[in-house]
Amino acid sequence: MPENRNAIIVVCSILQMVPETDSKFHSELKELIMDSAYSAPELLYSVESWRKLENIMHKYIPVVDTPLKQKIVEEYIGEPFMVAQAQARAQVQAPEQEVKHRVMS
Repeated sequence: MPENRNAIIVVCSILQMVPETDSKFHSELKELIMDSAYSAPELLYSVESWRKLENIMHKYIPVVDTPLKQKIVEEYIGEPFMVAQAQARAQVQAPEQEVKHRVMS
């Protein structure tokens, strides 16, 4: 199981990707960072911090329809999750390919 991630570190990463022309998205991410400035460190890993970020993400990226949005969502989700999903897909596809090979032989 992957380690818990600090939501604010993820927010900072996402903030760097969001164009400044998207001022409302930029502003809400900055506000989330400022609100967490005096929080106890363990709270930055909490479900509550992630829910706040999740709400912002859903508000500004309801649909992943550009490469930039895809990159932002991947940062939000996290690489360990993406790797696990890719491995799961590979495991599902491997038996299907084996069956096709047996049928064709």
